[in-house]
Amino acid sequence: HRDPIARPRRGDGVRRILIIGAIGPHKGAHLLYAMIRDAAFRDLPLQFEILGYTSDKRIATGPHVTVHGPYKGDEDAAKPIQRIQPDAMFVSSIVPETYSFILSVAMSLHLPLVSFDLGAPADRIATYKRGVVLLRRLLDNPAGVNDALLSIDLNQLWDTPPNAQMDGVSALSDHF
Repeated sequence: HRDPIARPRRGDGVRRILIIGAIGPHKGAHLLYAMIRDAAFRDLPLQFEILGYTSDKRIATGPHVTVHGPYKGDEDAAKPIQRIQPDAMFVSSIVPETYSFILSVAMSLHLPLVSFDLGAPADRIATYKRGVVLLRRLLDNPAGVNDALLSIDLNQLWDTPPNAQMDGVSALSDHF
């Protein structure tokens, strides 16, 4: 049993976006690198928190990104996630996946989730209700993904019970 993460209350205006796992090419490493570069270029209030590692060696701890390194397993991921205090978790996969164990961990912590409209993560987020599914056309648009991450109404997501319906609310993907 895990205690849900509380809504972060930092007040610095920076959105901390958690990415978890071994982020290789199929998990969106190149897209993530481009998103980090865009955030730095436009000086966006985004901080990418990578719990795990990435195959793209250009991604290193610095402005707009912190690489926290590997964790010992999905069960052990909860403690560092609690320390990071993310505003949302982003599933950066650029190919459909059949299942995501770390998504289960994030859901058990009641984190808001964001993914592309690809495979099981998108289906699970739709059922979970405390998340946003982005259109696939953003896969080739790192600036568009960053804009979407900044446009999400995080207060609404945090206020929505994880498995409740969001009546009358359009998906963010309707707008991008």
